[in-house]
Amino acid sequence: MKIMVCRAIFFDFGGTLMDEKSDVEAHRHIVEEIKERFGLNLSVDELLEKYTKCAERAYNEFVRNPIPGREYYEITFEYLLSDVGVNFTKDDIIWCGECWKRNHAKYVRLYPDVRETLIRLKNLGMHIGLITDANRSYIEMQLEALKIRYLFDSITTVSDAGAEKPDKKIFLHALESAGVSPNEAVMVGDLLTKDIVGAKSVGMTAVLLLREPSRVYEVLRRAPIEPDFIVHDLYQLVDVVTTILMR
Repeated sequence: MKIMVCRAIFFDFGGTLMDEKSDVEAHRHIVEEIKERFGLNLSVDELLEKYTKCAERAYNEFVRNPIPGREYYEITFEYLLSDVGVNFTKDDIIWCGECWKRNHAKYVRLYPDVRETLIRLKNLGMHIGLITDANRSYIEMQLEALKIRYLFDSITTVSDAGAEKPDKKIFLHALESAGVSPNEAVMVGDLLTKDIVGAKSVGMTAVLLLREPSRVYEVLRRAPIEPDFIVHDLYQLVDVVTTILMR
């Protein structure tokens, strides 16, 4: 283990802090409202599939190269409405944006262990950071809605670094923002191929959050690299950090 002193802990967002099922629920409600507003002759599932593809296209084209004054979700809705044959106006896109924000704020939830864990780690004197493939406007909005923005000392997004996980750039950007070296930092995430591979490539200690213990063998059997620690909830993370601090 290369870590000497634990000064900073970085988290992934979706699937680690944010319950991904709640995000899926939010997007389904967004699509339902769009279907009703524009009278679309498509099932919710059909429209959701188109919406997902448009969001991926917008992400690939826009998030890593932000356009001043434009938002990622605006591009998504422009692609979607064009795809389903709606002759939309600027007001329509504004309405879609408000629908997107409203449903995310209403339905997106944290896992039950998140808030308490972040507070306990802050009380240990840790720098708390976020490393996410989401764009900044989305993550700021979501953290405020979830009432946990104040717990983060730094946030590194794909927009900031110009790269997504597992690219070294996004991890190095986060470390520089926090003013810590890799051997002073821990990365916590739920994806081996993104969070763990990326963190270990720059020398950080990597903690895999695997909320389904029964999947350990399945996940590690196909793993390109092993995490330094595996936890099944974030409460266990506090024990890991305490162990590191006591070395």
